[in-house]
Amino acid sequence: MDKTSRLILSISVFLGIVSCIYFICLFFKLPQLLLFAFTILAFFTTYLYIYKENNTFNPITQFTLLHYFLFIICIFILAQNCYNLSLKHGQWDAWAIWNYHAKFLQDSVNWKKLFQSTECDHPDYPLFLPATIAFFSNLLPKNLLLLFPFILSLLFTFLIPYLIYSQLVIKNKFIALLIFYLFCQDVFYITRGVSQYADTPLAFFFLAAFVCMEYADKNKKYIALAALSIGICIWTKNEGSILAFIFILFYANKFFNQRTIFYSIGGFLIPIIALLLFKTACTSSNDMIAAQNIHSFKRLFVKEGSLMIYDSFVKNMNEHFYYLKVGFFIYLILCIFQKRMPDKKIFLLISCTLAYSILYLFSPYGLDWHLETSQNRLMHQLMPAWVYVISLKFCRNKDNVNFYI
Repeated sequence: MDKTSRLILSISVFLGIVSCIYFICLFFKLPQLLLFAFTILAFFTTYLYIYKENNTFNPITQFTLLHYFLFIICIFILAQNCYNLSLKHGQWDAWAIWNYHAKFLQDSVNWKKLFQSTECDHPDYPLFLPATIAFFSNLLPKNLLLLFPFILSLLFTFLIPYLIYSQLVIKNKFIALLIFYLFCQDVFYITRGVSQYADTPLAFFFLAAFVCMEYADKNKKYIALAALSIGICIWTKNEGSILAFIFILFYANKFFNQRTIFYSIGGFLIPIIALLLFKTACTSSNDMIAAQNIHSFKRLFVKEGSLMIYDSFVKNMNEHFYYLKVGFFIYLILCIFQKRMPDKKIFLLISCTLAYSILYLFSPYGLDWHLETSQNRLMHQLMPAWVYVISLKFCRNKDNVNFYI
């Protein structure tokens, strides 16, 4: 893995571990000194384990001045769109749920009162985002408390396309730059990114798991990093459990063979411990799970509901994910001409997309309202991984179509 990708993974994994450590220390009422000792240990561990690696398979890529110029233009477009589309307090759910939960977690004495607020605050939502915000906000002066949630949202909005770019550019510089540009000008992606919601961090860690699995055969430590990324998905949002289950199912032979099982357990360990402690402390059940009964499975056979979900999906694809739709159909055409089956990763992502769609059939809310308010966000969670996997298809020949950039 190249140095840029390792830096991106180091930053994100460090934030994920810190959020887990912070909550574990909060749960066991451990002193601040121990919290900071664990944080420093996490920092040096991520540096030594991920970033500081010999260059055994770190290819050197030469860039022209034109490439640098176009890359800087993309950064400018991204920065301008982030500035124009961001809100001081984030969008509604950020203010009412994620940043609200972070305020509770900043208080080491009264943080459990978070779980008493059950009306519209979703206290069952996992705590990667609130715990990360709470930890770093405690280090900031009071007049800068609004700064960190905003910076964190900008960070993940940038890291997703940059991770994809860093992985593609060693294979095909033109495709890498094109994909980076598409993200930078994508108003919907950036709006979701700077919303201060947890969807974008979830999208990043799911993407990171795919990237890590690309290197799992070369170095077993990437099995641990893939497991850690999937574990943080679960620690980020409830939907992360669905993504994690499907991902582990598809890669079970890599996660649980004799050579890698201890790496996998090591990766899953910290986020799973944090999640189990969270579920122990949380007195609220998930509203969707609580609404199910013995007759719920009958909803799978209601034609009207399935058609409504499909129509909403097509509408979202046309409105917000147009280049993903085009890329997917070109991918299928290439597979047909090459007489090859799509990659296993495509079937994994199709399974995740179908699982998300089926989930709506069990919604305790009005289906039309639920689709209107959340389907595009669920698709946003999967979109970076979809783009990365499809883009790899067009980058198989490293020296092909680089157009002297």
